[in-house]
Amino acid sequence: IPENGFKYFPEKCYSCIKTHASPTTENFKSLDKNGIEKIIVIYRDPRDVAISKYFHWSNVSNRPGKLKFVDYNSMNKNEAIKHSIMVVKRYVFEWINGWLVYSKLNPNKVSIVRYEDMYANSFAIFKKMSQHYCLNLNDEQITLLLDLLKKNKKGFQINNVAGQKSTFRKGGSGDWKN
Repeated sequence: IPENGFKYFPEKCYSCIKTHASPTTENFKSLDKNGIEKIIVIYRDPRDVAISKYFHWSNVSNRPGKLKFVDYNSMNKNEAIKHSIMVVKRYVFEWINGWLVYSKLNPNKVSIVRYEDMYANSFAIFKKMSQHYCLNLNDEQITLLLDLLKKNKKGFQINNVAGQKSTFRKGGSGDWKN
């Protein structure tokens, strides 16, 4: 995270960013230097991450100009999934564990949320998130916000360029079983 990564954030408003930032000392220092006081880390079941990566990398091989580590289309499905599992094993567990350690050292700053918990019980997790940010929302307000979010879901958009197809899949919790 660059030290000036938050310079355009308004000072008197809530702001939210989504990032895959690594839990490194440099990133923690940058967050502190920029006055980031509250963080929510959401992570997925690594098995679902492995399957998602498999489908993503299977669908991006023919995109011009895209960096490609392994051509999954040149492998059989089992080999490609095994490779994806090894990538997840090497990087995702380290990422999750790094944020878990940081959250234990900074319990008032960092809240950890499992995607599967959020998927299974949106109300309880949204309430936990709102409490983390000291928003003091009551149950009725949380229900209203969740209903609004469900109604305003936007579909996944990509540039409509010939030869490209979306790598978006429904996904969800436990998709690795399929």
